[in-house]
Amino acid sequence: MKRRLRRLRGRLQRLRFVIPGWISYALLRPKAAGVNPDVVRETWDAVADGAHNSNTDLTFFDGWFYLCHQTSPYHLGSRRSRLLLWRSRDARSWEKVTEFKNETGREYRDPTFAQIRGRLFVYVLPNLTLMAEPVTTMYSSSDDGLTWAPFVEVNQPGWLYWRPKTTDGATWYVTAYWNKHGRSMLFKSSDGVDWSPVSQIYEGERNDETDFEFMPDGRIIATARLEGNGNEWGDATASTLIAVAERPFMQWTYAKSYVTRLDGPCLFPYNGRVYAFGRQQVTRAPKVAEQGGMFSRKRTSIYLVEPPGLRYLTDVPSAGDTSYAGIVIRGDELIASYYTSPPERDYTWILGMFRPSNIRVARIDLPALERLALLRAASHGARKPGPEERNESTRPAWQRITVRVISSKPGASFFRKTAHRMDVPLMRISRGRLGMATGYPSLLLTTKGAKSGKPRTVPLLYVDLGDEIALIGTRFGSTHHPGWCHNLRANPAAIVDIRGEKRRCVARAATDAERDQIWRRAVAMYSGYARYETRAHRTIPIMVLSPAQSELTV
Repeated sequence: MKRRLRRLRGRLQRLRFVIPGWISYALLRPKAAGVNPDVVRETWDAVADGAHNSNTDLTFFDGWFYLCHQTSPYHLGSRRSRLLLWRSRDARSWEKVTEFKNETGREYRDPTFAQIRGRLFVYVLPNLTLMAEPVTTMYSSSDDGLTWAPFVEVNQPGWLYWRPKTTDGATWYVTAYWNKHGRSMLFKSSDGVDWSPVSQIYEGERNDETDFEFMPDGRIIATARLEGNGNEWGDATASTLIAVAERPFMQWTYAKSYVTRLDGPCLFPYNGRVYAFGRQQVTRAPKVAEQGGMFSRKRTSIYLVEPPGLRYLTDVPSAGDTSYAGIVIRGDELIASYYTSPPERDYTWILGMFRPSNIRVARIDLPALERLALLRAASHGARKPGPEERNESTRPAWQRITVRVISSKPGASFFRKTAHRMDVPLMRISRGRLGMATGYPSLLLTTKGAKSGKPRTVPLLYVDLGDEIALIGTRFGSTHHPGWCHNLRANPAAIVDIRGEKRRCVARAATDAERDQIWRRAVAMYSGYARYETRAHRTIPIMVLSPAQSELTV
């Protein structure tokens, strides 16, 4: 009877997610994966047996590729779940070595490998509940990859380890997050068994999965999944923490990237740069499919990881429930394992959780990845003006007429009072594609009220300066400076949302030398600025926003 009640409760719990999942699947427009074929040279199935296979890691030990992953009826916690261990000479034909089953609880999740003093270690996270909330870390080790010692809990109970790494073969470091969420730590060990704390990396915002890599200068750069409110609908403020520390790794500096919430991070180095595999969210909708939400579409993607933030590079073929990669680097080639629902179906994340998923292997051309990273960095810096930034004289007639209407006295008076009410929700829903300034570079600026202390969001045009952006304080030709300008002078921290990508910035007033150049570009882009200046009878403020190098509060 208890077993039947437990099964019924589980089915009802699944319906809570599946029904909204089908609704979101119908409403959110599919989006093709952006796979760069020069980088992602080849992918193939490693395990495709009709089960829900997930959460992989990969290593190369004693002449063999070793692959470990979870197999289960679905993504949530299950007593039928097991970890499968495979090995292969070529990463194509796999033979099963063994399986690990949690005999005292519900399951093991999130396996990660480490090779420490000639032994192959696997660290796993035991989970006891349906909602997949691991409680601690356990480990096993092997001399030959075939015979494994019994699992033992680490000597730092309650901490959930990610991937141990070393630069000298003497001291291993590992990042970990607390089982109740909200804290991450750095630990070290000389043998993979006895771990001691080094420093706290971060606290707050439901800090979850945390990975790291060594930079060429000896610093550590870490990413952490910041969930925000942590509910199934996601959170618009969810992000990826970027934390950097110099030896002895006691003090950390922070930035946040809103490109994605990097779930299942797998960081790796190549030729002086740090990259990451992780989950990307490709569809968003206010309130119901915010960043990290279960009812949105996902991809496994590769990012460049830099102290200011993440830079998206390419997807691998993936959709639905996907990500949690493992990697092996061999010269200029990288072999990666990951899992995915059928890419051709493009399920929402929640639907993929309850359907079969395969373990796939990708072959990545690292020199091509480096060229792509350099190209993206160059295009983000001193880039050529895009179609939205072109001179107004080259725009279509309807856009030139619209500018004249909006910048006229009656038009300016009307839109000064109504623009923010119309554009803010419209730009959020469309991720900046729709609004009064369609066709022009526009953003949503969030500042902290100088008097109220409350967040204030307004739609604005901007001038792209490369790594910085400039905002023009005309207020439709009003004789008073705009409120957002007063707010930035009182508190220079700000968040800008450009086509759904949120960035934390710090503001400053443009210098006299900058003003002339920025003003010429602004007027060439949008002639209404010249009309506003004539009517304003004041010096128009120009604010320059730069990426925040550390965490700022708005």
